[in-house]
Amino acid sequence: MTEFLWTGLAAVGAALTALVGNRLLFALLGRRAAWLAVPWLEESVKFTAAGLLPGRPLLGISLWFGIAELLYDLLTTRTDGLYLGLLSLSTHGVAGGVATLLSGAGGEWRRAFLAAGLVHTVINLVVVRLVLPALGAEGGRRQLQR
Repeated sequence: MTEFLWTGLAAVGAALTALVGNRLLFALLGRRAAWLAVPWLEESVKFTAAGLLPGRPLLGISLWFGIAELLYDLLTTRTDGLYLGLLSLSTHGVAGGVATLLSGAGGEWRRAFLAAGLVHTVINLVVVRLVLPALGAEGGRRQLQR
């Protein structure tokens, strides 16, 4: 039970760090930040948080991080918050799953980080190019401003 709570706290700390960093990246890079820089920042803070805990729970950190993003999307987006939040949770779950599989096979963290970052980048690119335009202006604008 304590491991579950520590993992959650570490992930929330990573999510808050990413929130601040993401805002800076969007201010510097605009919309392109969503696929050029945000995935790498978010994977960096998740890997750092996981590295601080015994057992390095990458998947747990990723899922908690996704839950934090889901809650953020619910609280800050009027119409599409649940949909965007579930996309966030799914993205972090998939990237965390890939990272966990690769890091578990011999503990190769660099390969796991690169794979998770690439998966996250591709998903974000698809979301920004295809999903957000389908949701309309409000969903796309709110998601890209965070």
